[in-house]
Amino acid sequence: MILAPINDPSLRHAVRRASLPVEDVFVETEDIVRALRVGFPRISILESESDEAMPRLIRSVGSKLPILEIAPLDLQKLRGSAAPVATQQIDVDPVRLRRMINQVARPMTWLDGLLRDLGGLAGRPLPLEFRALARRVLEFPSYYARTGEVAVAVGLTPGAMKARFRRLGLPSPFAYTLRLRALCACELLARQR
Repeated sequence: MILAPINDPSLRHAVRRASLPVEDVFVETEDIVRALRVGFPRISILESESDEAMPRLIRSVGSKLPILEIAPLDLQKLRGSAAPVATQQIDVDPVRLRRMINQVARPMTWLDGLLRDLGGLAGRPLPLEFRALARRVLEFPSYYARTGEVAVAVGLTPGAMKARFRRLGLPSPFAYTLRLRALCACELLARQR
């Protein structure tokens, strides 16, 4: 999960494109506050000049949350410069942004290790759909308390998601969500020792 209280719409769009295909990007204040309290974000992306309340709150978390600061292009300052300056549009290339995110983000979280180990037990990589379900539920269990929220996040209706599981002969998505939340609770309890 990426926390990105960003005002610039093109940068916000670039962050979404640069995120992992199975990863959430939260930009709304309410979601970010909840994620800081009971979620497992891997990185936060901030506009470096921003002194709004949300970026200040994220910076106050300290080393527990890696932060990638993106410097805005100050066109007013450049226009007032005595020297001639050529400018380009803000760099929002998703490939370069993903590379920067991977350099700054936590190396491998407990969640990545868990998904890797589950794939090893299965003898092959886990299907993208299951990784999407698992990552979202494990990173932010209180946000995805019901399977309806997960279905919306992966672009399905709850009925369509249940039907896909049924066609594959799998237990219901609720059963998976329940087990994944139990794994998350175990992780939280282990951290409090």
